[in-house]
Amino acid sequence: MDMSKTPITAEQIAPGYYFDMPENQYRDAEGVNKSYFFELSKRTGYHLRYGHGSNFPQATSDRGRGTHACVLEDRDIVEMSGFKTRQGAAFKQAHEEAAARGKILMPYPEFEDYEGMVAAAKGDWRFQNIMNRPGVNVEVSMFALDPVRDIRWKGRADVVNLKEGKMYDFKTCADASPDAFMEAVFKYGYDKQAAFYVMIMRELGVEITQFNFMCVETKAPYATNLFVMKADGEVMRAAEIEVNEMLDAARDDIFCESPTTGWPTFTEITLPTGKNPSKNLWT
Repeated sequence: MDMSKTPITAEQIAPGYYFDMPENQYRDAEGVNKSYFFELSKRTGYHLRYGHGSNFPQATSDRGRGTHACVLEDRDIVEMSGFKTRQGAAFKQAHEEAAARGKILMPYPEFEDYEGMVAAAKGDWRFQNIMNRPGVNVEVSMFALDPVRDIRWKGRADVVNLKEGKMYDFKTCADASPDAFMEAVFKYGYDKQAAFYVMIMRELGVEITQFNFMCVETKAPYATNLFVMKADGEVMRAAEIEVNEMLDAARDDIFCESPTTGWPTFTEITLPTGKNPSKNLWT
């Protein structure tokens, strides 16, 4: 079901996985992605429909885009500036001018960390082995029809190895130690991202047996690590249950003409858990 050579229309993209789809075309395509239902899990349908959404800090976004492009696609789109920080109008203007040229401008301390992360990731023997194996494709855009909800799914996987049935996500993180990253997996929903991507590929007739995270720390010494989620493991099974609940909420939001907060008419204020009501809290 390799759809990479199938003509793509602007109106709707046929279900399948695409190896050469530009990022902007994927972003503009119809479909429920992980960012949408993650937002819906944190905010009400009312806030999501009528609010302004939430954004990553620019520095975080730049770092992620830059390292992904260089490590996964061997495209160096990052430029170093003479600025020490992002503060001030001068850097903002320079950043916008660089973006117009398709580049990412970084203050020089950030650029030094960027170079360190790229070198560490590319130099890790595990990463090299993953990227050099037969059947590897990067930045794979995936689209599927939800089998029960009458909505479309979409996802963009960093690395897919169809021959081995494995998917990989490249993560920059403050701490790549086993305990710290496993905590981040559940804090930031990486487990649900993995489950969702595995579900998309399953609907496309592709069996994924592992979803893995390739991690590199954002500060020296830029330690690297590799984490594995088995498709038939308890973490993935639990995450898929949560993803289906999130997709139910996404369906309800999409087909609701006038979403509400869902809050009760009034809420009685009660003591926080653990507070002793016998003590005078106001003196």
